[in-house]
Amino acid sequence: MKSSREFWRDDFRPLEGTLLPLWKLTGYKTRNLQVADICWSPIYPDLLAAAYTPGSGSLYEGGGLLCLYTLKNPGIPERSLPTPCGLTSVQFHPTVSPTHSST
Repeated sequence: MKSSREFWRDDFRPLEGTLLPLWKLTGYKTRNLQVADICWSPIYPDLLAAAYTPGSGSLYEGGGLLCLYTLKNPGIPERSLPTPCGLTSVQFHPTVSPTHSST
């Protein structure tokens, strides 16, 4: 099994260090979109939200996307919500749970 350092070919630089990606927030639904903002949940420490928007100069005509990811499976969003336009920021409400149901 190859180490992540070999896979990403990120050489260690003295006095600078190295930087390896922890997560890639891309998938088939977000292929033509860019991550505009991420936010960690204040209630659930393993939950994060990502706001997606079409990039500048993108030929993608659709809207944006809001995705909720967990650290259990960061490669696939737990929930995704398409939006009619691109998102530029995302923020959790400090007291309302993201799984709150009004029924």
